[in-house]
Amino acid sequence: MVLWHEDADWVDKDSGLIHSVSTTAAHVSDVVVAAELLHGEEKVLYGDAGYQGLEKREEMTGREVDCRIAMGPGKRRHLSDDGEGAVQRWIERAKAHVRAKVEHP
Repeated sequence: MVLWHEDADWVDKDSGLIHSVSTTAAHVSDVVVAAELLHGEEKVLYGDAGYQGLEKREEMTGREVDCRIAMGPGKRRHLSDDGEGAVQRWIERAKAHVRAKVEHP
């Protein structure tokens, strides 16, 4: 399983080692260079809300990767505190817990 950090440092969840790094101009969105940082063995990817739509991009065609991207803050803010909203909040917290492991490198 591989995770990535919002600064486009790609980090392995289990070892904590960075395996890919990309630098771009500030106006280039992280999602634009995301696919070229993959090494091809990823099964699951976790990313912050800046990676929304990654799985729909042309460069991801043919890749069998489960993209678990964070919900945007505006949408998350409008979730209810009970029922389906509570379930979605729990899922978002679980994603954040996994992504937090790559924040240190």
